[in-house]
Amino acid sequence: MKMNLSSILASILLVAIQVHAKPKPAATPAKAPAAKVPAKPLPPPIVRGKFTDSRNSKTYATVVVGKQTWMSQNLDFMTNGSTCYENRKKNCDELGRLYEWEAAKTACPSGWHLPSEDEWDILETAAGGPDSAGMNLKTTTGWEQNGNGTNLKGFDAIASGHADKTGIHSQRGTSAAYWTSSSKLGGGAWFRSVASDDKRLVHDKGEKNTGLSVRCVKD
Repeated sequence: MKMNLSSILASILLVAIQVHAKPKPAATPAKAPAAKVPAKPLPPPIVRGKFTDSRNSKTYATVVVGKQTWMSQNLDFMTNGSTCYENRKKNCDELGRLYEWEAAKTACPSGWHLPSEDEWDILETAAGGPDSAGMNLKTTTGWEQNGNGTNLKGFDAIASGHADKTGIHSQRGTSAAYWTSSSKLGGGAWFRSVASDDKRLVHDKGEKNTGLSVRCVKD
């Protein structure tokens, strides 16, 4: 059956209406902004100071670590039982003196003292714990064998070496050791040390006539 012109036009009009009447696709929802990763907190600022020893007018740098105040330089006060590295005064000026344990116990100025084992433990914790405290206490320069540290706490541990019980000096550039005030049952005394090839703050014992560095802590 033939369709007349009116029927054809009506069909075309119906199709056009249906096309226009189709619903538009739903809009894609906007993506939520990515969550921001919180920034890592900055380390607390290093609080430095100075102290002048009235006994010889020598001024030392100091640093606050947690609730402790430490000298951030090795002690350089001449006493019996102490020596300069290789017996050269300029080494005392740069490195401080090396003390036998009995001399170290009384070498710190008034208002300061030789730190105990417990006080060194507190410093170790504040400096990152047993596995990294040595790295964080060492200076950023001056250590041989790629052993420089981060000096995160401003302690400024330098590679000052030591003297053995016979008076032979060694390990400048690669090691530093510091007396504690704690003696060891059965002989000797405890010390802490840092080294080029170690990230730790090592806890060890030595004979009391060994020459080691001294860091004083405030009373």
